[in-house]
Amino acid sequence: VKASFDKTRSKKRQKQLQGKEADILCPRPDGQFPYIKDCSKFIKCWRGQASLRKCTSGLLFNANKGICDFPRRTVCPKIPEKKREPRMITVTPPASGQRLRLRGGTAPWAGYVQVNGGREGWHLVADSPHGWTKDEASVVCRSLGFTRGAVSATQGLSFGLVSGRSAGVRQVDCQGQEQHLMNCSLKLGAPEDLDKTVVGVRCLRNWVSECGAVGGVRWGNKCYFVHTSALVSHSEARVRCSSRGARLLSITSQTESNFVSDMLEAMGGDSVGFHTGGVRTKIFSETYWLWQNSSIPPAATLPFSLWWPGWNATQSGQPAEAGQSGITQCIVLKNKFSVPQEEGNEPVTASAEYFFWKLSNCALKLHYVCETNKVDVGCIKGRGMTYSGTAN
Repeated sequence: VKASFDKTRSKKRQKQLQGKEADILCPRPDGQFPYIKDCSKFIKCWRGQASLRKCTSGLLFNANKGICDFPRRTVCPKIPEKKREPRMITVTPPASGQRLRLRGGTAPWAGYVQVNGGREGWHLVADSPHGWTKDEASVVCRSLGFTRGAVSATQGLSFGLVSGRSAGVRQVDCQGQEQHLMNCSLKLGAPEDLDKTVVGVRCLRNWVSECGAVGGVRWGNKCYFVHTSALVSHSEARVRCSSRGARLLSITSQTESNFVSDMLEAMGGDSVGFHTGGVRTKIFSETYWLWQNSSIPPAATLPFSLWWPGWNATQSGQPAEAGQSGITQCIVLKNKFSVPQEEGNEPVTASAEYFFWKLSNCALKLHYVCETNKVDVGCIKGRGMTYSGTAN
């Protein structure tokens, strides 16, 4: 009975291993060959037919000798691991508080107009054919802090191909005196031909003569200078700004944060981040925040902040420790952040489309932004023959 049972079981194994798998397991018609899935077993081939056999307890199959052998004389073949395809992870940038922006241009004062639709994200603005006027473009410019209005209103693909975003506004009606685009009448919906109806602006720059140095971007009561030619530490950046009669960047409001972010998106290139003048330090065991070289006094809390809260976050962020507690740390601006990955996958970063704040080791090598107060250059009367101001 036992012999009959073993014979039946052997036939079942032969049947399982016949066909295409047998061609792989039997490199020759006759012989004994390793079973790659289990070193305690081997494949016995006879006239091209394969059967699975098991070594005596305590022995392993020695592929070099073709026999079952002691484990110390045997090297088991390793099964090649199948590479898993990386799973697609979808992340959503957190809310920045910004409602209006320009994209597609090479400067913060030019580009396609976009509005924030809350959870739906950013949408392009379109208008009826030939309906987008310079007055309406000027409203957009004033909304963004370019007080002189627009030099031109564009409609269609004036700034190159439109990124894969849909339009959320299909018609705009402004009187021309509004201080913000959100005060105009906006008809929501998608236009029929976005390539022809998408709108853009080119704003008149704020007076650069009020910056006192070449390369400055005037906005509000300040001039900003973006430096991306070298990666430096916080202390080196501070010295470089001081040598130019400037100081490291400070940000004290949502509107200023929006402008700085747009400026860096347009002019900062593919930067790893920017140093600011913001630091957190301890004085007599008390934590203080300060903007170096500015008129803002040190304080226990910041009147305004915009910390990175993480992907898919719905709440505002908090400053996260960037090293040993108690050591002075610096506020830096970054728009690219790591995306959580499955174990074993290579790290990936993605753009948040906004420059959020992060606490960092002050020795970290980054680009930097300097700032100065705008200069009072006086006014010109008539042909300017009596002008005595400092404008060049």
